[in-house]
Amino acid sequence: NQGDETGWTPFMWACHGGWVRVVALFLERGADPSLVDEEGRAALFTAAYGREHSGSDHVAVIRLLLEDGRVAVDAREKEAGWTSVYGACCLGHTE
Repeated sequence: NQGDETGWTPFMWACHGGWVRVVALFLERGADPSLVDEEGRAALFTAAYGREHSGSDHVAVIRLLLEDGRVAVDAREKEAGWTSVYGACCLGHTE
């Protein structure tokens, strides 16, 4: 749960990368998906805005986060007030 200089935790980076197995392991080991960075972005937001790459599965990460139940679906980041749903739609993550 330790964040870097911007507040991003290793868990947030894993969510952003779409690394399902890593995210699941972090959750099993007590990662807190409700923590936010200095811009007000939590793990759900980073997963929704993550870029697809070989081996990534952002939809599966988002499902894990929603199943965990500790994420705020309607949370907004500070700068523009965007939600995770908005970010997912902008990037075409409609599933």
